[in-house]
Amino acid sequence: MKTLNDFTPEIKAKIPLYKERILKNLCNGKEYETNKLEDTIKYVHKIYELTEEYSSPLVIVAKNPKEFKLLYSLIPYILQSPNYKLDDALYIKLSSKLGNLLPQSIDSLNESLVEPLNQKVILNPQFRDLISDSPNMGCGFDDILVELSSNITRSSWAWYCSIYSRVYLTWFKFVQDEFNIDHPKKEILNELYELINKTFISRCYFTRPYVLILKTPKKIFLNEDNVLHNVSGPSYSFDGDEDSNFYNVNGREVPREFIEGVITKEMFMEETNEDLKACMVTIIQERHGNDGLLKFLNAELIDEQYIQHLEDYGETVRLYKTKEKYSFLQDRFGNLNQPFCWTEIKCPSTQTTYLIDNSADFTDALEALKFIRPSFVPAELTYQWDAFAN
Repeated sequence: MKTLNDFTPEIKAKIPLYKERILKNLCNGKEYETNKLEDTIKYVHKIYELTEEYSSPLVIVAKNPKEFKLLYSLIPYILQSPNYKLDDALYIKLSSKLGNLLPQSIDSLNESLVEPLNQKVILNPQFRDLISDSPNMGCGFDDILVELSSNITRSSWAWYCSIYSRVYLTWFKFVQDEFNIDHPKKEILNELYELINKTFISRCYFTRPYVLILKTPKKIFLNEDNVLHNVSGPSYSFDGDEDSNFYNVNGREVPREFIEGVITKEMFMEETNEDLKACMVTIIQERHGNDGLLKFLNAELIDEQYIQHLEDYGETVRLYKTKEKYSFLQDRFGNLNQPFCWTEIKCPSTQTTYLIDNSADFTDALEALKFIRPSFVPAELTYQWDAFAN
């Protein structure tokens, strides 16, 4: 069996191309394509066809989680209404029209309409990491057969109606094509791979007569590290449902008012969570630049020093203080009437800039940085990675 160790540099270089196909139109900050209904229906019907037990269901689409929850409760009644027409199932409008579709008596509910396919379908497949560079699985012929042939005992073909399935299908497609693997399920894999990338499926609820689909978000914004990030609006939003919007800065969820409102100096000073304070810094910095950040804090640079941690990596640390002093602030020795003081460091993995509260008596950036280390770290150790390694 081949493993990740068998990947040549040429093959590894192709991974971003497949990755880009997964994210195309989904995570580019532009409005997601809405003319995908035909392909979505085709994909769902193909999935049901592969189960070899169920006929083609009606496909009902909700454009946001609020509609999804409402339709989940109402569809069984709507389908029994004498006013119901087949076309209504494609895009049921959540309006006064629903009153005409509901049956006179909900006591006549046909329970078979709401019976989930429990033995064949995972109703809520987990939404996992879309963009893993190193999936934790092998990459050979046997893996493809196991995933595409053993669904009767593990899940079902309908499991492939999820965003996560794009990752699986893309990974198998990559392995199949780049290693020229021929196998009995090749035709099915190719068909599913092409179709899933043309759909707008985010989540599904499956029954025999119908499938309720939650459309993918209207917009998703990612930063260069492919994590949710937007300092100008929601990083993750659905059409017509502001309550389902997500607000993220470098992957960390932040309060809506950070993005939709104005960050004030008072908000920054009162925030006790260092990660959220770092997000505020990022928002202000991206909106107004470094000069805008310093102006916001009314701070000045006291000292900056460069540290060479490794042969190919170093970092610049800085020490800032506000020009004003505040009667209620004290330094590490208990002296009152001090300025605000911050040590600035940057996370090497996320590139998030952190401003960490420090004692205002420092004038040396490295000494100040050593002070905010855990107390069990000896003071004589320099702030350098190889010092910690030893």
